[in-house]
Amino acid sequence: MPTLANLAVFEASALPRLQQPIQVYYRTLDQVGKPSLEARVAQSLARVEMERLLRQLHTEAALIGANGTLDPDQRGILRDIISNDLRYLNRFMDALPTLTRAQALARCQAYLTTLRHTANEMAALKLPWLPVYPGDRHNLICKWHCKCALDIKKVNGVGNWDVYWQRSARESCSTCRALEAAWRPLRIRGGKIVEGQSLSKASEIRAIKAVLGLLDKQPTPTPDHVITPAADLRHTAA
Repeated sequence: MPTLANLAVFEASALPRLQQPIQVYYRTLDQVGKPSLEARVAQSLARVEMERLLRQLHTEAALIGANGTLDPDQRGILRDIISNDLRYLNRFMDALPTLTRAQALARCQAYLTTLRHTANEMAALKLPWLPVYPGDRHNLICKWHCKCALDIKKVNGVGNWDVYWQRSARESCSTCRALEAAWRPLRIRGGKIVEGQSLSKASEIRAIKAVLGLLDKQPTPTPDHVITPAADLRHTAA
């Protein structure tokens, strides 16, 4: 299961891998200038390598979240995640000639957030629907910028889990701090969230947001309009 510690180790190794094709592209530009045939070839090569890396890194993140093994449902969701992120990657690669080196490297760093959300999503697939997830763009102030993780612990018995909200010590919004305090843990027994727990219902999330003064800015959607984790956790990294 993902923890802040193992996600941090993974992200520390992922970032230089993502930035390497971009560094190669700009080193080529330094030598040949732009526009030129060599620059266009370098852009195409960067696109191919970035696509390969995103596929590989999302798979690694999914395996972290799934504790090393992906079942058919998880593999299907992983394919959807990768397909969606590749659309944003193509926009990034199309814009590459217009970006400075620093801008392009910063966009690489944004992909670390989607990788973290992939790990969290895979970890939570076997649980009942949770009221909020890391990266939830409807119920968190930080939206997809969220750097929190779910610490999910199996408890004896069928469908029994304890779920802790783990937040980054350096980067946390007010909603994430409230969730960390409330989910200590969020108890799931027999496949259902135990009644009476803080933030176990949409109305309770709304109450938290009212305290934080967010309701006028971001009304919580009704249950019929809540986006599933697979659809919600993708973002515009490019």
